[in-house]
Amino acid sequence: MPKLDRTAWIFSVNCFLASVMALAIGFWLDLQRPYWAVMTVYIVSQPLSGAVRSKALFRVIGTLLGAAFAVFTVPVLVNQPVLLSLALALWVGLCLFISLLDRTPRAYVVMLAGYTATLCAFPTVGHPEMIFDVAVSRVEEIVLGILCATITHSLFFPRAVGTVMKLRLTSLLADADGWALDLLQGSDPAKLRADRRHLATAATEIQLLSVLLPFDTSAMKDTGACVRAIHQRLMLLIPTLSAVGDRLVALGEHAAKLKPDYGAMADWVRKGAPIGEVPALSDRLAAAKRGCAGADWPSLLQESLVARLQDTLTYLGEAHELLTHLKDPSVTLCPALQDAVAHQAVRPLHRDVGMALNSALSAVLSILVVCAIWITTGWADGGISAALAGVFCALFAALDDPAPAIIGFGLFSGIAVLVAAVYQFAVLPSIDGFPMLALVLAPVFIPATAFMLDRRTALPALAFMIGLASALALQETFSADFAAFANSNTAQYVALFVALLITRTMRSLSTEAAVRRLLRHMWKSFAALAHRDRPVDLVDLAARLVDQLGLVTPRLAAAGSKDDSLDALRDVRVAINLGMLQTYKPDVGPEQVAKLSAMLAGIGQYFADRAAGRAKRPDQSLLRTLDDNLAELAPVLPPDHRGSIAALVGLRRGLFPEAAPFIPGAAP
Repeated sequence: MPKLDRTAWIFSVNCFLASVMALAIGFWLDLQRPYWAVMTVYIVSQPLSGAVRSKALFRVIGTLLGAAFAVFTVPVLVNQPVLLSLALALWVGLCLFISLLDRTPRAYVVMLAGYTATLCAFPTVGHPEMIFDVAVSRVEEIVLGILCATITHSLFFPRAVGTVMKLRLTSLLADADGWALDLLQGSDPAKLRADRRHLATAATEIQLLSVLLPFDTSAMKDTGACVRAIHQRLMLLIPTLSAVGDRLVALGEHAAKLKPDYGAMADWVRKGAPIGEVPALSDRLAAAKRGCAGADWPSLLQESLVARLQDTLTYLGEAHELLTHLKDPSVTLCPALQDAVAHQAVRPLHRDVGMALNSALSAVLSILVVCAIWITTGWADGGISAALAGVFCALFAALDDPAPAIIGFGLFSGIAVLVAAVYQFAVLPSIDGFPMLALVLAPVFIPATAFMLDRRTALPALAFMIGLASALALQETFSADFAAFANSNTAQYVALFVALLITRTMRSLSTEAAVRRLLRHMWKSFAALAHRDRPVDLVDLAARLVDQLGLVTPRLAAAGSKDDSLDALRDVRVAINLGMLQTYKPDVGPEQVAKLSAMLAGIGQYFADRAAGRAKRPDQSLLRTLDDNLAELAPVLPPDHRGSIAALVGLRRGLFPEAAPFIPGAAP
């Protein structure tokens, strides 16, 4: 049982006040279905005031788009029920497809535009002359609910996105500091794995949360560029710190030579990574790197370690300085960081076009199946069922397996129907007046809503509240009609059953299958990266990789995989080194470029084979090619142009972690 804290109760009371306000105004304005405003309150309400405003704006835009499509479509196709059903189903599918390609909160606009059209259109096909009035009424009811939710959550104990963002960034950067210290102090591997899992997942959360900043009321609403700059450095830190740990493990006792240098860096991290000490530490590491230059394996590993320590120094120092500026804008950034903030861009997230298309087709087919039942049977409430089929498919489309969520939604909606029946036929007939109505609703509405803030109970609580508001169907004049009550709720369960059946057949993925799909996407992108013939934007690359890592790591843990070839973070390091090698290729001569390109083609083929299920580990011939390139380049490249050496060392460690040490001139 989750613990309900002060925040949960404040959120719940705010929601109830907003719903009562929306219902009272709906009665006063004589809206067709004022309970839609109540449902909207619970749909848009979020614990963060900025999130409420953003979702409110997105919902208004989506509602207008969906209503406009319904108004345009119904009069044209009302005499062609099959074509109308197909047009609306395809509209929902298209909107759902587009929304799933944008994993930020903005996707809500397009998803809502899809199923709002069905909610307006299908129930009015028997009276097409009413479509405009119904669409306007839906918009009015939804806007009313949005305004009431926005007002209450903004006025009464609001929680600003900026406040939460600062806390999350502070915690995330502290975790990065802890990971760095664990590495530099030689902590146990299990602890390091926990550090990296948390960072990868949280980094994507920060990017998604930053979308809400412009809607905030705090002083941080205009700081999105600074947040993105911090996020960028945290993304780069994840593969960099992982590489530091890998080099320390590979070096073993040979790492002792550099212990004074990374010991000094550990002292710097303990002090809070002050940027003022970065130049002196950077000079020290540069001197240590020159002292490590050599062609034997320990020297190459030491050189690679120092290169990654230099990157860590830069990313960690700049992240701390940016966070200090974020908390206190009076702290002036250095010109380089000012320029970095001024030119920040939104970085890409992982997209799964195939899964988005599959989800869209599932929604289309679900709607068409319900429409077929409706048309062939002449079922009076079939329009409601057809509209809800699209809603059920859309709401849970982002999940690996939407079926359990659909079942859970149906179960708690069913409980809500039973509670609504008690209200409809036992409680409401005994009361009179709006104050008494609010009084009898409060003992159920307020406690149930409080559970919406706990991740474990959020879906059941939301399903219960939406189901209760819908089943009560509160109007200004009360009437208890058991037949209408039973028919409308039966329509919901027909839609749910069809959506569940189609989803189970076409769309559900086990955790293991979801992991395999994500990894295949990663490996295909690695193959494309290896075949590139131009430099790579390492920040964009890191953004995609860390996002994919944040998606696949918890799934790997949940699947309990014991396959040691499935190390997603090691694969991310390989991809980063591929990108670095593409960037540093111009530092070597034309003959070496040709050899590096041939080696990269071999790596690309390995990842293509791995994505196709034809290989788990790279062939030993690729190791020989790697070593040949190391043997040729390590003795000749000058100190200022040895980035490709560090990348080759990283590739060797990532692709062949168990291989014997590199020996110049010796065949593996």
